[in-house]
Amino acid sequence: MKPKTKRAVEYFSFYDHTGIEERLEKMAAEGWMLEEMGPFWWTYKPIEAAKIRFAVTYFSKASPYDPAPLAGQEELAEFCAQSGWKLVHSAAQLQVFKNENENPVPLETDPQVQIGEIHKSAKKSFIPVFMMLIALGLVNAGTFLSEVGNNLIGVLATDASLFRAAGILAMCFLGIYEIGGYLIWHGRAKAYAREGKFLATKRNRIPVYATIAILLAFLALWIVRAPNGYVTIAIVLGVALAAIIPAATVMRLKKKAGASTKTVFIGAIVASAVVSATVLALLVILALNVYKANEATEEEMPLAIEDLLDQNNGSYTNKAEKKSSLFLDLYEAKQWPQPSERLPSLEYTLILPKSQAVYNLCKAALLDEYSFAYGESWIAEDPELWDAQEAYQKKSNTLELHRYVVFWENRALQIDFYWEPSDEQIKATAEKIKLWE
Repeated sequence: MKPKTKRAVEYFSFYDHTGIEERLEKMAAEGWMLEEMGPFWWTYKPIEAAKIRFAVTYFSKASPYDPAPLAGQEELAEFCAQSGWKLVHSAAQLQVFKNENENPVPLETDPQVQIGEIHKSAKKSFIPVFMMLIALGLVNAGTFLSEVGNNLIGVLATDASLFRAAGILAMCFLGIYEIGGYLIWHGRAKAYAREGKFLATKRNRIPVYATIAILLAFLALWIVRAPNGYVTIAIVLGVALAAIIPAATVMRLKKKAGASTKTVFIGAIVASAVVSATVLALLVILALNVYKANEATEEEMPLAIEDLLDQNNGSYTNKAEKKSSLFLDLYEAKQWPQPSERLPSLEYTLILPKSQAVYNLCKAALLDEYSFAYGESWIAEDPELWDAQEAYQKKSNTLELHRYVVFWENRALQIDFYWEPSDEQIKATAEKIKLWE
């Protein structure tokens, strides 16, 4: 027995009337008729399998917020019905008609009129949406590249960065693919129209589905590997709700008796604002809870000041954090005395790259960090004391620094001694760091 309805995720370019028509004809042959085009899926109802012709046309004056067909839309539907074309569904500017006659009269007879109406509709909805997507991608790309320039190692230390980079590329690619594809089709279609010919619009959907699949794979990777997976899931659900609830609000208001286009539009704005504010508040609360949890949890330290100096452990505050990604493992640790104590501090970052390419990137980033700021520079040291491949100490014209960067075969260390370390202390540091797994 067939279910009462069938929902399917369908993605077609806004102007791809040929692809939509062919899809609906295939579904009708399988016994399914379009009932509703939602923002995320289409709903079908069961029918007797039949060979039915479909035609998609455009009405540029319509908008997604119209609760009822405009006068011009009703006139269009009545006119089309005279030649056997019955309105199946209206989704903003897009109008879907069906005809059960074996050889129906074509719904569109003038290619120039068709192209003009598609273009007016595209300028009203399709093009602005994807232009905003490209702009959002470029803004995010700018901030991401800035973070990479300022803290490459920190970016490489989280899988969230990988998902973010994939998301930026996806936004830019989808926007360019859709708008670029449309502009190419529009230019060719106008040339065809001057000769009185129609140009099919069927688009290859595989690049879009492949992009979404890759993005979801990176998202799954982030969720699975995240130390606080519930926070990641909450972020994803929050973003999804911020998109779904306003769309659902629009659909509900459109079905309400007496609703106007203005009412539906205002309802969508209010719903978006309320949902966004709620999601943001929840994410802030979650972030604060995670921060407190991280503060309460002491990660084991690869190196402690007690390994180097004879100090009372109770006099120090310890802070250690581990980050892990597909690229590297990162340990950041700091020990500092109580304000009343006049004792030295220790601060360091241990990097364990997972490939030679990442090792080289980290090495370049460490040696480039503020290398020319305030008269500072890295001076090569004898690596034998560290039992390492390379070692550098930062020198300053104005400050007394005891900052070192050391490179072994499979790891790197940046360390700040807030005292002048002895050779024995350096050797002890190297021994602890080399043995850490």
